[in-house]
Amino acid sequence: MLSMKKNSQRGITLIELLIVISIIGIMAYSAAPNLSNVMSHKDLNTARSTLLLSLNKAKNIARTQSTIVEVSISENIITLAPGNASADESIKMPDTVSPTTSVSNFRFNSMGMATTPEDANIDADMTITIQPSTNEDISSTITITPTGLIAASAAS
Repeated sequence: MLSMKKNSQRGITLIELLIVISIIGIMAYSAAPNLSNVMSHKDLNTARSTLLLSLNKAKNIARTQSTIVEVSISENIITLAPGNASADESIKMPDTVSPTTSVSNFRFNSMGMATTPEDANIDADMTITIQPSTNEDISSTITITPTGLIAASAAS
């Protein structure tokens, strides 16, 4: 009888390894733009939440302490300055977003209404638009009405 020798292989060949690595690379390359978009939305949502909390805090301080709270927005820093000699508070938004505002300085009076720094009534809504620096296709807008209502739009 002829004896047949079995040739059993263990492991993988170099070609098979290169094919698997190429497929993983193609999948990672196609997922990268989506990951960037997710990070932009996360930064935008963080900035919007920070700004909303700061504005509501300023309004609540003004109403509960019957004082004026000045709000200024400069680059990525929101400054709250209560008129009752409390220390100013600066709140930083993420560096990856940039706010654009129709009015960079305004006040909440003791009734929680938005006014100009000279205490004149504001005739129109004030808007603050936040946009990630990495993706200019999405933004969120916060609106402050003369009566002090603060509303935000979702990222679009």
